[in-house]
Amino acid sequence: MHDRDYVLDIRITHAKSSKKAVIEVRGLDRPDLVPLKQKRVRVTELNGTWTLTQIAENSVEITYQTEANPTGKIPAWLANAFVVDQPFSTLLNLKQHFAALQ
Repeated sequence: MHDRDYVLDIRITHAKSSKKAVIEVRGLDRPDLVPLKQKRVRVTELNGTWTLTQIAENSVEITYQTEANPTGKIPAWLANAFVVDQPFSTLLNLKQHFAALQ
């Protein structure tokens, strides 16, 4: 089994009137932008959306949706474990990142 990598197109929109920001992430098949390294598998089928909505002065609601095809021969139990743990670990890391900035 090989490590995975991504080339991503990320677009951010922000509407001050609705206090909402949307981050859209899309995987690209662009080896011309970032050459594929040996022993890596490029994930190109990836789509995700983060929606951040301010619901109070110091409170933000985050909706996080992602779908991806990890490509290659990955056992279902391993792919499913990642799907379950990944959103939580991503949000935990995000919380720690912003706490360190304060």
